[in-house]
Amino acid sequence: ITMLEKIIKGIKYRLDEETMTAEVIAKRNGYEGDNIIPETVVSNRASYLVTSIGKNAFFDCKSLTSITLPDSIKSIGFGAFMSCESLSKITIPNSVKSIESCAFYRCESLTEITIPNSVKSIEDKAFENCESLTEITLPNSVKSLGYEVFENCISLEAITYNGTREKWKKIKKDTLADKWISGIQAKFVQCTDGLVKI
Repeated sequence: ITMLEKIIKGIKYRLDEETMTAEVIAKRNGYEGDNIIPETVVSNRASYLVTSIGKNAFFDCKSLTSITLPDSIKSIGFGAFMSCESLSKITIPNSVKSIESCAFYRCESLTEITIPNSVKSIEDKAFENCESLTEITLPNSVKSLGYEVFENCISLEAITYNGTREKWKKIKKDTLADKWISGIQAKFVQCTDGLVKI
């Protein structure tokens, strides 16, 4: 498989010439400010669909303030935005199926996030230590929540689930000492037909 790594308009990609897809990857001096990831990138007159944010792509980019992702993104990789402490705003597109482990770990400025109805799994520690996160909306498409997924989100007061109480109870959660929610403020999950005690 031929893989090319190339910086296009300030963003570094790994280009897969077989599938004609692109993955956003880390670059030497990192990223800062506001970034917009396009749906397609062109290299040598060939067009590549941007389908994933790679492992540790924006890791420790302390000056990254906002990012816009295209509707072609299917996965947000391990540690993709880990320790982006100035990142205050991100919209996860309605194409993402998985948010991998530690994806938003220690994004200390993130205040709210809506997870779209395409997401099936939110992996271990995905939002751990997001200390400013006050509310989160989970779609009824979610089938599993990983270990310590909201651990130490000390400001998290409202969890909304866009499904019924019965459906909420069927989500595969890490129930070991309820580790998925330790250290949060919320005591209930707001479902479409009422509250479920955490």
